[in-house]
Amino acid sequence: MEAQCRPRQAEAVRDNRAVSVFRVEQESLGPYNYAKDMAKNSVSCHKAAESSENCTNLVQFSLDCDRIFMNTTSSVQILPAALLAIVLALPAIAAESVQTKEPGVLASSPGQELGCLAMNIYHEGRGEPIQGREAIASVTMNRVRSDRYPDTVCAVVWQRKQFSWTGTSPRYHVITDFKSWQEALEIARLFINGTMITTVGNATHYHATSVRPYWRDRTKLVAHLGRHYFYAL
Repeated sequence: MEAQCRPRQAEAVRDNRAVSVFRVEQESLGPYNYAKDMAKNSVSCHKAAESSENCTNLVQFSLDCDRIFMNTTSSVQILPAALLAIVLALPAIAAESVQTKEPGVLASSPGQELGCLAMNIYHEGRGEPIQGREAIASVTMNRVRSDRYPDTVCAVVWQRKQFSWTGTSPRYHVITDFKSWQEALEIARLFINGTMITTVGNATHYHATSVRPYWRDRTKLVAHLGRHYFYAL
């Protein structure tokens, strides 16, 4: 097996190559210092890159430590903590940030939009059938097109109290199921590139079959896929 990158990482072997994602960890019970963690991970990234020429991220782009970490610290205080995991799953590019309608969230390159959508598919739909995960992507993109929601993927995903996983601690945002992550990326690429694969039409809402949210009676049920019901306004 080829040398593996080891600093603060979850590891998996794919296609006989060691791939890694650096963990975002909350080191105290106090406020999460994202900029500090970014700087620490930049140092770890350099050490890892020096230890192995094959240190790659989840989609097998070579790590460019400075562009991934240090070029984003100027605006990092208002980025969601899980962006570290997102960036490491994308080409190492320095994105130009644009403020969206949702305060506190930045949207920029197609790469970041891809990452936000893939993270949403992964965390909301892991363990669901492929149609269920495609439906989650459809709901996300339908919201982007709707006047009722922010106009970028990242802003929609991180809108407050809309997707349950975004309200959890960053420590739970770490990618641990690499097969599901690759599948989420593949679905996200199709949707970001304009392909709509859906059985839920214009649905903008869904919920787990185990709950009954207050808004379900105000919407139209359009599909039941896996453990979710999907609704349109």
